[in-house]
Amino acid sequence: MSDIPQGPGWWRATDGRWYPPHLHPENQPPAGPDGVPGPAPGWWLADDGRWYPPHLHPGYQPTAGAAGTWGAAAPLPGAATQSGTGSPKPRRARKRNVVALCAIGLVVAVVLALVAVSFTSSSPNGPSARPDHVTAQTLNGVTKIPASVYNEIGVTAGGSRQPAGSVIAGQKTIVFDHKPGILYVGGEFCPYCAAQRWAIIASLSRFGTFSGLGTMQSSSTDVYPATQTFTFAHATYSSPYFVFVAREIYSNVANSDGAGYERLNHLDPYEQSILAKYDQAPYTGGSPTTGGSIPFIDFDNRVIFSGSSFTPAVLQGESRREIANDLHNPSSASTRAIIVASNSLSAAVCSIDGDRPASVCDSVGVAAAKKALAQQTPVPAQSSAARTSSAHSFGDVARASAVVGKSRREGALALVARHVL
Repeated sequence: MSDIPQGPGWWRATDGRWYPPHLHPENQPPAGPDGVPGPAPGWWLADDGRWYPPHLHPGYQPTAGAAGTWGAAAPLPGAATQSGTGSPKPRRARKRNVVALCAIGLVVAVVLALVAVSFTSSSPNGPSARPDHVTAQTLNGVTKIPASVYNEIGVTAGGSRQPAGSVIAGQKTIVFDHKPGILYVGGEFCPYCAAQRWAIIASLSRFGTFSGLGTMQSSSTDVYPATQTFTFAHATYSSPYFVFVAREIYSNVANSDGAGYERLNHLDPYEQSILAKYDQAPYTGGSPTTGGSIPFIDFDNRVIFSGSSFTPAVLQGESRREIANDLHNPSSASTRAIIVASNSLSAAVCSIDGDRPASVCDSVGVAAAKKALAQQTPVPAQSSAARTSSAHSFGDVARASAVVGKSRREGALALVARHVL
């Protein structure tokens, strides 16, 4: 409606206002074959039981006039209709709304189902759990241990000393990015690696910074099942003193034949050459027939740790958060084991980086560990013939371990050594 006519055919009602032609009381849609209005092309039946012309349908799109304005047939906002004020509601529109709501509900249901499946599959309690980010509380617990705890415990746990590592002499040093290098090789399934990572993270956090650490647990079918730990698979580390390279070469997910684990990180040729030469006797301190053990940590070919520095049994039954929180308590059994190992690893670091920083390398706990290292008899360089006759590289766990879950030797994971990488 309008106070003035808007075009040909507009008419004036008794209220003094002007209305478009199609709203005139005598205006009816063409009759169909049975004489009932409505079948004419484009006319439609609304919820009020009346027929309306095409341009009043909610889905109608008017065409532009010659001057670029919308044509006169387009209804004006608020115009009166045969059913009263406003636009009539078509039956088809109502059906479309119902269909749309049903579709939205279906999409929501599918999304919720996917979220539920994802949550279940990523549970940290499963043997194939995917790593999650470490919580700030747990990370602070393992990376910000008070110096007083390191100094109080020193290198003695439970009245006995732990192995200080094997000291190597006469070997070419490791160089990563023009800095002294530390190489770690382990596997997420391995309970001994799970234990040693606590000490590694605690120790190296005194010299630099980790990022990207993930939560992990050892295999639930191996000895010391589901030992709570971390993974280096996607982690990085930075230090002004040295470069730390970590390779988790197997996950904790059993492979399809059930005789090993899925491959994860790979060693480059230089890293492989280090592992092939030094992860064996006499460098690891084992017998000439043993080799290929993980965890393996080589500090610049000067100090080597092969196997865990302590038994994973001390971590059994404890959650990751509980272990981390206890690291501020020097009377905790798990804390004492981790700290003794950490001090020994820190002493190895200090032996390759010029005793920096002094606040760590001159501390009481690390000084005690350095003294223990100094008491080790260095392993001399082997002759080339000896190296050739006993050369073993790290074996493929998928073939080397005949059955997943068989007991491995304490302090290391014994593997058949065959070069397959």
